[in-house]
Amino acid sequence: MILSSSDPVKYYSQSSNVLTLESSKDSKQKEIIIIPYTADIYGLDYKTLLSKNGYQLKKEVSFREVTYERWAK
Repeated sequence: MILSSSDPVKYYSQSSNVLTLESSKDSKQKEIIIIPYTADIYGLDYKTLLSKNGYQLKKEVSFREVTYERWAK
């Protein structure tokens, strides 16, 4: 996530490991969950960033207009 937008996730899911999207290039995670709800505000093209880092979009789920995406290598 964009860390400045991750406070709700940290509050409701304290066991979640929240990383910046920029750190995905160094990540050894095979699968990651993206919650892109503020990406447009910051002008971050996260789909291109993740694709360049070897990830592919596997699943997209929307719930009450909040989307989360599952990406995998």
